Amino acid sequence: MFAIIYKRIAQLKSNHSDDILDGPRKALSYFWDLYGKIWHGLKSLLETFSATSGTKEECLNALKNGQVVAVSPGGAREAYFSDETYKLIWGNRKGFAQLAIDAKVPIIPMYTENIREAYMMPKERRLIRWLYETSRLPIISPHGGFPVKLCAHVGEPIPYDPNITAEELAEKEAGEGYELHGLENIPEGPALLILYHGAVSIDHIIFVARFFILTHRMCVSVAHRYFFKIPGLQSILEVFSVIPGTKEECLDALKKGQVVAIAPGGAREALFSDDTYKLIWVHHKGFAQLAIDAKVPIIPMYTENVREAYRMPKERKLTRWLYETLGLSVTAPCGGLPVKLRTHIGEPIPYDPNTTAEELAEKTKTALQNLIQSHQQIPGSIWKALLARFDKPQKDD
Repeated sequence: MFAIIYKRIAQLKSNHSDDILDGPRKALSYFWDLYGKIWHGLKSLLETFSATSGTKEECLNALKNGQVVAVSPGGAREAYFSDETYKLIWGNRKGFAQLAIDAKVPIIPMYTENIREAYMMPKERRLIRWLYETSRLPIISPHGGFPVKLCAHVGEPIPYDPNITAEELAEKEAGEGYELHGLENIPEGPALLILYHGAVSIDHIIFVARFFILTHRMCVSVAHRYFFKIPGLQSILEVFSVIPGTKEECLDALKKGQVVAIAPGGAREALFSDDTYKLIWVHHKGFAQLAIDAKVPIIPMYTENVREAYRMPKERKLTRWLYETLGLSVTAPCGGLPVKLRTHIGEPIPYDPNTTAEELAEKTKTALQNLIQSHQQIPGSIWKALLARFDKPQKDD
């Protein structure tokens, strides 16, 4: 035991960091690691059941010996903070995918029905989450042990493919409902994303999450000022970097090197566009002047089948008149269908000091229309959008 403690102290000294929280994190991490190693013979018990600490070398060795290896990418974080919705909490973990590629073995998804009903964790609190994320300190314990019916479901194998990357394989394992294409078209610096507005912006919510996971950058999104007047919603919008979209706020975000997303069609496009995916921008060109003033590129973006996920009732003269004269929306979207969504990011339109706002707005509109025509079946088909979930993931052009 003293040898283990000495080893941990030496590791702490050799892993110096300037991060003020890094030292305490490592100290507590090593404490819990030490606790696990000397805890009343637990190591021997784990070895009896062929449990490993999960280093790449150990897993590769087991696979080379013809064994089946089980990995839970969500780990302790998923155990503590997932809930009865069974959400996956993987973060950006893809090591298991690289392991499968290196070992040239298939991946098989598995889950147990009702496992969250057998044992439950207390409802997540900010303090508990903060303590875990900063110190890996588990101060909560599960409760339950109910005799519920447990059914383990083993899915179809995802075969080894030498042409697939670890990121693609990890995403394939997580689900086939969403794909992101053209991410490389977004520069590391500031840029203005111009997008098509579906009936419900579910595609943009997914994109913002995926963009953050893959790049560790937050996309600043512009929303109608009405949403900031809804009690309690403003705090949530601020967490996701949503702003009401004044020119000053957008310029400030771009000057800080952020990516800003704007849907020029706004609510009008959400309410009155249809399965033909027509752009309804009227005379909106403020985004073009913003890009010129900030000297940043414009990048068109749209999501395939977003109008099949949610649709608006057919346009009527009265509903259009109410919106145009009073700004009043009396219709609500319907749907929520699990169609295949593919977000396509087009090539950047570079800043050109000799281009006017009117010319840049028209150029952007044409680029976005071309992006839609290249990838979207028009008119859209809900049936085909649902069947597309069973297609193989598309490669970037």
